[in-house]
Amino acid sequence: MSDELEDDAKAIAVLMSALKPLDQESRVHVLEFVIKRLGVPLNAEAPAPARTASAAVIPTLPNCSLPAHSGAIDIPRFPAEKESQAVDEKAAVTVCYLGAFPGVFRAAERLRRDTALQLGFGAAIVLRLLFPFADSPFTHMYSDPARHWDNALNFFRPGLMGVSDPILYQLWLYLLQQFGEQNSPVILTATGVLCAMMPYGWYRALRELLPRRWALGGGLVMAVVPSFLSIYAYFMNETLLLPLTGLAFWLTFRAQRKRSVAAFTWASAFWLAASFTRIVAIPMAIVCLATLWLWQPHKFQKALICIVLFCTLAIPAGVRATETLGYFAPFGNLYYNVIYRKSGMRLLDMEVGPLGHWYFGSPSYFNPTYYPFSDWTTDRSGTVFITIDPAEGRASWIGEETRVSNESKFSTFRDFMENLQFLCFGQQWPDNDLNTLSGLLNVWTRWIWLPLYLAVAYGAAGGRFRGHEWLLPICALGMFLLLVVQNSGIMEGRYRKPIDAVALAAGIVALYGTRRPRGVIAPQFHAEGGMGEAHPVQTS
Repeated sequence: MSDELEDDAKAIAVLMSALKPLDQESRVHVLEFVIKRLGVPLNAEAPAPARTASAAVIPTLPNCSLPAHSGAIDIPRFPAEKESQAVDEKAAVTVCYLGAFPGVFRAAERLRRDTALQLGFGAAIVLRLLFPFADSPFTHMYSDPARHWDNALNFFRPGLMGVSDPILYQLWLYLLQQFGEQNSPVILTATGVLCAMMPYGWYRALRELLPRRWALGGGLVMAVVPSFLSIYAYFMNETLLLPLTGLAFWLTFRAQRKRSVAAFTWASAFWLAASFTRIVAIPMAIVCLATLWLWQPHKFQKALICIVLFCTLAIPAGVRATETLGYFAPFGNLYYNVIYRKSGMRLLDMEVGPLGHWYFGSPSYFNPTYYPFSDWTTDRSGTVFITIDPAEGRASWIGEETRVSNESKFSTFRDFMENLQFLCFGQQWPDNDLNTLSGLLNVWTRWIWLPLYLAVAYGAAGGRFRGHEWLLPICALGMFLLLVVQNSGIMEGRYRKPIDAVALAAGIVALYGTRRPRGVIAPQFHAEGGMGEAHPVQTS
């Protein structure tokens, strides 16, 4: 119970409140008693604090020699109506009242630990805010980062890559470019804000589920994970997706608690923003929003809001893609990834008429999967050549996909096993630069992720989650399995990055679940400082 106190300061307030009505002599007596019993656990079975306190609690205190009472004494009226009682009786009643708070004598120490967590989390946020100034994205303008920057520069005149990627990160970079020149402090500051918002969003999400200390600890862990920091040295859409995912989960849990149309609208808006940043967020968005919609009132209003918000982003994005690709593609063009995957070749050579000539190679094929323990990479070879006529729209892409698939000699099973290895152990390019500290740490800490997913699965099987906490393991494990079986693109470790954050949050909740007795009422914490409605939990 002591681990579930909403705020340790409340325990100290209870002590002060209980001592306040007593005279000086009584206070000294009680404090002497407390000091003697410091570190000795009080009655763990005591009920929650009430207006009256029963002397039945007193015999359960170890070595307690204070006199017992028959009946209950009204503590708030104690000084006025019980002045004839002995000092020992006053002390006994006060200690009896405090007995309803197991571990109250350790509250000050817990408060000090909370302060340390707050300072650590605040320092981590500041360091993340400054990180882009120390390792500027402008020093890594090549390949995909340069492509994203160019997409933003030509936002209203998109080329093939501009309509192949989802629209929101391009829009974000475009807006930043309007306010600052290249290497501008404005752009670096905005990137730093995204970097700092990533752990903050997850702190708020965890705060909806866990006590404040655990949420702070979880946010601090999120802040120092190298994988969630190193990517902010590059212009990549994960830099926007990571904070959006954490904020979307926070707003989902908040909407679950508030059950209002406004709260659902906020959750929907952030999930749609994440989905139009990178499509890996779409399945998680569907699961979270469907859960909210199915179990809450105002279904028609909420469905209508979701549709309107979706159309607000999908229609402009789809029309923009149509002008270049010749077909409606609100989430971008996925065909060339599918063709590359099905070809079984090492490289992709793509002629797209007036949209240019493009040449691709997946980082998974060139960065050793098991570095530093092995230099193994795929032994795929050769180049697949495709020719696309944009005037034919979708038909040209489908035709080339069919042709390449029929000509491929690469084993389906071998393709599956290679992509499984890329997913579990592949380096997260481009933030795997061994010449930087963040890149070096990112490469070396990538081994923690598979054990984490296994731990989350173990926690789920053991019933360590309660209520809407289940959204975290469902999304983390479900998305991991979806990436295992998908065949729409060559897997990279980077694609798993936003799901790693969900898995880490699920792991923190599962760890807290090990401290929570089974078959008891599980309180639901939230950021406003109180607890949500508690529900009985069925456990096996």
